[in-house]
Amino acid sequence: MQTPAPAVTRPAPPRRGSKLLNGFLILLGLAVIGFAIYTEVRSSRLQSRYFSSAVRDMKFVLEPGPSASVRFPQDGPYDHRLGYSELPVFLKRLDAKGYEIDAQARVTRPLGDLIEAGYAPPYPEKSQAGLQVLDCRDETLFSLAYPERAYPDFAAIPAPVAQTLLFIENRELLDDTFPTRNPAIEWTRLGRAVGAQFMKIVDPDYDAPGGSTLATQIAKYRHSPLGVTGSISDKLRQMYSASLRAYSQGPDTSAQRQRIVLEYLNTVPLAAAPEYGEVTGLGGGLRAWYGADFDVVNKLLAQSPSNDSAVLKAQARAYRQVLSLLVAQRRPTHFLGPGREQLATLTDSYLRLTAASGIITDALRDAALETSIEFRNDPGAPRAQVRSWKGANAIRNRLVTTLQMPRLYDVDRLDVKVTSSLDADMQDTVTGMLRKLQDRTYVKSANLVQERLLGAADPAAVLYTFTLF
Repeated sequence: MQTPAPAVTRPAPPRRGSKLLNGFLILLGLAVIGFAIYTEVRSSRLQSRYFSSAVRDMKFVLEPGPSASVRFPQDGPYDHRLGYSELPVFLKRLDAKGYEIDAQARVTRPLGDLIEAGYAPPYPEKSQAGLQVLDCRDETLFSLAYPERAYPDFAAIPAPVAQTLLFIENRELLDDTFPTRNPAIEWTRLGRAVGAQFMKIVDPDYDAPGGSTLATQIAKYRHSPLGVTGSISDKLRQMYSASLRAYSQGPDTSAQRQRIVLEYLNTVPLAAAPEYGEVTGLGGGLRAWYGADFDVVNKLLAQSPSNDSAVLKAQARAYRQVLSLLVAQRRPTHFLGPGREQLATLTDSYLRLTAASGIITDALRDAALETSIEFRNDPGAPRAQVRSWKGANAIRNRLVTTLQMPRLYDVDRLDVKVTSSLDADMQDTVTGMLRKLQDRTYVKSANLVQERLLGAADPAAVLYTFTLF
C-alpha cells in the first residue's frame, strides 16, 4: 500500500490591484516627505520651533559680587577688539591693583555650555563701543565711538543702500512671505556654493562663490578665529550661532532680519587705513577711504535721482562710493589696496546689474559710470569727543599701565566706561583762569604788572602750571 504524496501549496500570485496600491502609497509617502522638505526649506517652521525653544533657556542675569558661572568669549576679532576675550586677564591685573568686582553675570547652564563649546552667545551685541571716561559727576571727559558713525536703526538706511546690499549678498533675506524663515540659511545660495566646491575639486583655479548669508558672515567676522572660516565645522558653528541669534526673540524673525542688515552695514570689516587704523562699517569706510561725510551721503541717496545735473552727479558719486565698499568687503585688503583698478571694474559691472534690477535708475547708472572717485590716503584718526585732554589722557595712560595694554589705540577701542575722581567743572575753571592770564588787560586789572611781577613783559609768553592738593 503506497502513502499518498503530501500536497504542495504555493502562495497565490499578487493581485495587480495590490501592486498598484503599494506603488501609489510609496509615491504618496515620497510626495508628502518632499512637500514637507520643500515647505520647511521655504518657511523654516520646524527650525523656528527648535531654535526659539533652545534659546529660551540661554539666559543671564547681573548680580552683585563675583560669579562662579560666568563664561568669557573666545578669541574672535570682535571679542578681542572690545576686550571681552581678555577679561580674565584684565580682572587679575585689576585685582592686583586693589580693585574688586562689584557685580558679574550669572549664566544658565545651557548658555554656559554653548559658550564653552565655541559658539557665540545669542544676546544683543553692540555695534558701537569704545572708551568712555567720566568725571566725579558722571560728566563725559572723553568718549570715542567705534565705529565713529553708524545707522541708529533700520529706518535710517536709504532704500538703495539696503537693496544693493541684499542684491549682492542675500536677496531673500527680507522676503516677508514666511515670517519664520531662518535668515542664517539661503538654500539656493548654499546649493550653488556646494556645487562650486565640487567644481573646484576638478579645477583648483575655479573661482567658487561663498554660500554665507549676512547672518553667518556677521558670526564669522565677529567670532571666528581671525574672522575667517577655517573648516566645515567652523561654517556649521557660524550657522548654528546665527540661527540661535535670529530666533532669540521668538519664532518670528522679521525684525531680526532687519537687524541683520543694520548690523552688517554698521560693522562690516573694510581693511585698515593709514593713520586711521582698522576700518569698520560703512560710515567709517566712507570717511577713511573717500573722505566722504556719512550724513551727506545718506541724505543724497535717500532722495529720488534729481533732474539737476549737479545734484545727480553728487548722488552718483555717493552711490558709487557705497557700492564700491559693499563690493570690496569680499576681499577688502586687496580691493582697497593694490586691487583698486579691479574694484573699479567690478563696481561698473554692478552699476549695470543694479540698474537692470530696478534698484537705481538708468540716469543714476549713467552718471555713476562717468564718475571717478579718488581714495583718501590721509584720513587721520577717528574723532573723539573730548572735554579735557589733560584729564582724559591721565586716565587713558593709567589704563594702559594698569591693564598692560600696548598702546592708547587698543585702550580706546575697548568696551570700557571709567568713572574718575576728576572734576570737569574745576578743570574748566582752572583752564579759563590760566587763559585769561595771557590777556594783558586782565593781568593789569588783577594787579599782576607791578614791580617784581610781570612788569612790562608779554603775559602771553608765560607758561603756567597748576597743581591742586
